[in-house]
Amino acid sequence: MTWVPIRNAVRKLREAAKLEQRELAKKSGLTERAIRLLESKSAPKTMYAATVKALAGTLECAPEDLATWISRRRGHDVDDEIQSILALPPASTLARRAQREQELGRDHETLTTTGGRYALLGPTLLKRCHAACATVENELFAISGLIKDYDSVPARAATVLGVNVGRGARFLLARNVARGVPFYATVFTRDLTLTRQLIDLAEDTSRATVLARVVVKEPVDDWKGFFIFEKRPKPHPFAFVVEQLISDGKLRATAKRR
Repeated sequence: MTWVPIRNAVRKLREAAKLEQRELAKKSGLTERAIRLLESKSAPKTMYAATVKALAGTLECAPEDLATWISRRRGHDVDDEIQSILALPPASTLARRAQREQELGRDHETLTTTGGRYALLGPTLLKRCHAACATVENELFAISGLIKDYDSVPARAATVLGVNVGRGARFLLARNVARGVPFYATVFTRDLTLTRQLIDLAEDTSRATVLARVVVKEPVDDWKGFFIFEKRPKPHPFAFVVEQLISDGKLRATAKRR
């Protein structure tokens, strides 16, 4: 397996972590010269797996946020693929995680409940929502994860969702699709009972699995979109609105056969 560094990824993640090059070097066990080289215009075409692991651990990110991996298969020209990857514009974090999910065959997972079977939201499905949310409008997805954070629903979004301010909330659910492939999703509630239940789970640092419907509201006049939990918040034309909280005892994860 060969790791191809993502252009400017080390620098961007280091700056986001508010670390100087020498601090990153010390924390990761690498040399400051190595960090400077990885951030330079003449960065190496490949990275050692140990280097990727050390940096990912220090910067608290997935290895795929730093580099793209390609496998060494018989008859496979690794050098040609490296050149192709280097020639491409840098992919988004979501795109890289979706690609990894697909490579692992985890992009068609479902959750089976007593009420039916629902697609489990992951990077691939979320990427589809971002690309063309109208294609999944009103669809019901299962979303599962640890509740990492919660906040109020902005007044304008509350109006769009038809919920009185204070009765609904936003929740950040996080899970690992696989080792080194984290996934985050923001869900909205508009039912006071569901809001209370999810807040209780959040304060208990517990997992939650919900059924959420895709609500689409395109920008118009003073409506810009839904704001989710992001490092750099921006409005989105769709939201996942919780309709049901599922107990873990009623679900079973299955992977769709290819």
